[in-house]
Amino acid sequence: MPGAQLLAEALGGVVFRNPELEIGFWPIHPASAATVHPLFSLFTEGLTVLHWHGDAFELPPGATGLAWSAACTQQAFVYDNRVIGLQFHPELTPDILAAMLQHDGHELVPGPWVQSAAELRDRAGELAAGNTWLLQLLDQLAAR
Repeated sequence: MPGAQLLAEALGGVVFRNPELEIGFWPIHPASAATVHPLFSLFTEGLTVLHWHGDAFELPPGATGLAWSAACTQQAFVYDNRVIGLQFHPELTPDILAAMLQHDGHELVPGPWVQSAAELRDRAGELAAGNTWLLQLLDQLAAR
């Protein structure tokens, strides 16, 4: 179970099977709360990031939803202004993606929100945008 799902469940949310697998480079969009939240204030427009999940979660009580995608309504949340859950993967590098394709490539079953291994490899350069965004988020968190 990925981090955001574990956090959501630990904080009283419910994890469930998403209607669709979401594996590939897809945009996330800021929820209305994101533009005014101090940790997500730099996230004012969509960002294309890598997704690799088949489950989703309901926001835990007291959490604020910060991002969504077309395939999954909850992509990021904050709890108590110091706990952040991310459903997508801004931490990945091309080497980690290559390892995931080698070990988890069997999960790439055709679907509307699943890209092929070849497409994921071809788009690996797009991971840099998520890396940059994550470093900005961590800088904001550390400055608090």
